[in-house]
Amino acid sequence: MKYDFNKNELERLYISEQRTLKDMCAILGVKSPITARKILNSYGISTNHNERISNKTKHGMTDQEFADYLIKEYSNKEKSLRQIGMDLGVNATALRKYFKRFNIPLRATSEAKSIATRGSRSRNWNGGRNLRSNGYIEVYCPTHPKAKSRKYIYEHILVMEQHLGRCLKDNEIVHHINGNKTDNRIENLRLMTNSEHVASHGHKNKGRSVDILHGAWSKKYSCCTMCGTTTVKHKANGLCRNCYATKLRCHKKGVMPNEEY
Repeated sequence: MKYDFNKNELERLYISEQRTLKDMCAILGVKSPITARKILNSYGISTNHNERISNKTKHGMTDQEFADYLIKEYSNKEKSLRQIGMDLGVNATALRKYFKRFNIPLRATSEAKSIATRGSRSRNWNGGRNLRSNGYIEVYCPTHPKAKSRKYIYEHILVMEQHLGRCLKDNEIVHHINGNKTDNRIENLRLMTNSEHVASHGHKNKGRSVDILHGAWSKKYSCCTMCGTTTVKHKANGLCRNCYATKLRCHKKGVMPNEEY
């Protein structure tokens, strides 16, 4: 038997307005809810309650698409079940069933707490821009290829990379022309190699005493071979105390010094 009903109207009444099969009997002009179910099914409208709830949760996505969505939001974007549930309009308990069905591992409690209190989620969050003790400004940038455990990159590096349209090479240094480490305007930045940067600082120190710390600097080196400073004590091998510590730390991590941040 063929029925002449408008499918969109049936979906509006049964799905959007959530009418019962008994209510649909009067609308369809039939006596039995079983007949009403057959009519709805013939138009491709599911009368299975669990299936309807599942389709509402998945927002029309297939199982594979929904699994990929959950992995992206939970693992890649590090959202919590509660946050994903708010986006989908469901509670976290309902989402746990899908994680179990798709074999998506849930985070350990300690890891979940760590994610919930770091970065922009931290109560001490100040916009992801900090002034380091060495005078440089760093910016929270966890997606940067050189971002390590702290997820911060120096601002002058980011400004130069944005200007160049590429990441800096291992032997490239960003130099502040006016000497102000917090002035990260592109007009105040110059791209140099490591050797050029050391030479520029050596040229500035030429003709004046570098014995600022009363004999603390090396007789063999006029300035730090890494950062060019003469105001920080010499440690060893032509490196100031700070750069020596940085080189030692990077050596243990197996990375280049300019890759640490």
